[in-house]
Amino acid sequence: MRYAGKTNYLCLGRGNSNEGIWLGEKQIPSFIRKKDVFLEYLRKYLSATILISIDCDDQDRIITISYQKWGVVNKAAFFYMGRKLYFAHHYYDAKSEHMKVFKSWTQEKIVSDNLSNDIFNEVGRQKQSEYREKNFIEIEELLEQENKKALSSSSETKKKKFLKRKVKNIENDLLKVGKKEDILKFIETTENLEKLDKVLLIDDIKIKFKEKSHYVRRDQLYQKIKNFKKAEKILKVRLKDTQSELEGHNLKDLRKSELVIVKPIWRNEKKKSVESSGEGNIQVFSFEDMELGVGINAQGNDRLRKQWAKKDDYWFHLEGDRSAHIIIKLKENTLSDDIFGKVAAAMVKYSQIERTEVQMIYTMVKNVKGVTGAAGKVTFKKEKHIKIFNFPAWDNIINPTED
Repeated sequence: MRYAGKTNYLCLGRGNSNEGIWLGEKQIPSFIRKKDVFLEYLRKYLSATILISIDCDDQDRIITISYQKWGVVNKAAFFYMGRKLYFAHHYYDAKSEHMKVFKSWTQEKIVSDNLSNDIFNEVGRQKQSEYREKNFIEIEELLEQENKKALSSSSETKKKKFLKRKVKNIENDLLKVGKKEDILKFIETTENLEKLDKVLLIDDIKIKFKEKSHYVRRDQLYQKIKNFKKAEKILKVRLKDTQSELEGHNLKDLRKSELVIVKPIWRNEKKKSVESSGEGNIQVFSFEDMELGVGINAQGNDRLRKQWAKKDDYWFHLEGDRSAHIIIKLKENTLSDDIFGKVAAAMVKYSQIERTEVQMIYTMVKNVKGVTGAAGKVTFKKEKHIKIFNFPAWDNIINPTED
């Protein structure tokens, strides 16, 4: 909210233990502002408007924001029932030139001249005479909590921590192999290795002799030095590569939140845009630019590859993790960003995972071979790697909602 000499930020709780409205002086960090249909709806109707008032119901947890747009007073009302948020909107519809009320829980849009709190009676509003006091938390504290949760679940942050641990482990290994000079000094100062026990400890380097002979033991120690020299070269290269990768991560915005969006009660009015078919353990979806097939289980993965796919179709799988198998038949022989986005969304949906970024491998079906006696297992070659992010939810792709 902007006014002379100052900007404030109005923060709305989405339910799930955050009910109500907060006024803050700091903007919510972008990496925890998650886009969804609710946010885009509010932006469409409430952005660039004039705030008139904020009212609270004296009989239940209802907040009503009144605002002016195009010279007309509109209202957005939010009702918290338990841990859930319901939303009603009274707005001017320019096409019909009427005032309408939109209810999130039914997606009805009805012509009405006013918006009353009684609209929430059908979803549990109660006319209460007393309230149970609730502890009040400042918005700055809530945002700090969300920051910590988002960072702890961020895949990029985990990657950075992994690289730091990797650097430390490599440095420890370099210290270990650097003790080859101690082993050499021990050889030069020990006249008879036969007198030693079978297990030798030089600093923290443990050596178990295979033979009792002095010369065989000496050769074994020299071989240990030789192996350490080889390992040292490899570790130095690995350390340099890992440090470079870590520096590259330091240049990026590592704060990529994987927090799950808390959605208000928002019933989807389905309008079918994708034809789907399939039976048993496979499902097939038909788009304008491709057909997408997905295996529901291990047997479905095999059936999809053997019976449905052709050799020049593309096979997709999560990189380094278990997942559904997805095969696409292109209609224009071109892999586009839109197609990759749809595959990523389907991969998340049918692999039953929650991710905002998906690392996948893909190759032509002719490069994928099944493993005999192991349903769903395959070997593959000539694979390519791709990382997809900012893709829409699969349910929104196959059943988009109206504005």
